[in-house]
Amino acid sequence: MFVLNELIYDARVLKTANSLSVDYDVLLVGVWRRKFDFDQAAEQAKWPFRMRWIDLGRAGGLPRNLVGYGLRYATIFRKLRAVGIEFSPHFIHAHELAGLPIGRAIKQATGAALIYDAHELYRDMTDGAPWYWKIIA
Repeated sequence: MFVLNELIYDARVLKTANSLSVDYDVLLVGVWRRKFDFDQAAEQAKWPFRMRWIDLGRAGGLPRNLVGYGLRYATIFRKLRAVGIEFSPHFIHAHELAGLPIGRAIKQATGAALIYDAHELYRDMTDGAPWYWKIIA
């Protein structure tokens, strides 16, 4: 399972991983943004499944504009795909729309089944330009 956030604040995902860990070997991966200070070992100790964080490194400090977001996403994509291939899962549980292309890339590399968990109905959440809805579609 993976999310594109710090994961420790995502109660829904943590509860799902906890439930799945009864019958499966679960690795939950999140993104570590250095602005959030937390003890990774202490967080891991709270849960019966494995947790891992990918570090954005210098990409975390990029500006909050289209280029910065694109470069951050490319970094997350590359690192999460590598973790997925290393873990060699039977199932990939991709959360949110931004996680779907990453989950698909891991699926293609490993042959694992892909589960897409759409937390929101994006079309109903916000306004957007026509080009934005083409990307969402």
